[in-house]
Amino acid sequence: MSGLVSSRARTLDVREGSIPGPDKVIDGVPHWKRSTALAAYDLLDRDEARLELRNPITLASWGFYINQGRVPEPDVTVAGVPHWKRLTIRTWDANRPGVGAGGGRPKGVKETKPRNTAPNPKREARRERLQALLAKGEVTSQAISEFADGEGISERTVWCMISDLRETGA
Repeated sequence: MSGLVSSRARTLDVREGSIPGPDKVIDGVPHWKRSTALAAYDLLDRDEARLELRNPITLASWGFYINQGRVPEPDVTVAGVPHWKRLTIRTWDANRPGVGAGGGRPKGVKETKPRNTAPNPKREARRERLQALLAKGEVTSQAISEFADGEGISERTVWCMISDLRETGA
């Protein structure tokens, strides 16, 4: 594709909003310097294209994107080196989701659904057995180890349960 672009193609890009933002806006009318509009058609190599992103990423990540096919096809390949027009990269970048999109909860959301607050009969029975053990005064490492093995829980969990029981005064 030649470096010369018809004014009609450039006008379509302006209407679609795919060239860089205007240099200034006067009375609500956007104005671009000629150099800005022409710069949209400059060819960029891998590193230059990466630096054109709103949120630049590392060269290794950009290479990974290219190998995975997550970037637009190169506009031109010169001597085996892919080149993209600045316009192509900016348009692609403008249509990418924002930072953190695609995973996890949205910011500020505490819970997605209420937790199950119904009492657990197994846990309550275990707690009562541990209270009986504490009432006997048998809080030795051996007794804790045997209790943990018998209940199928870790010793750390037993110590946490003891701590909770002491805090609640049970």
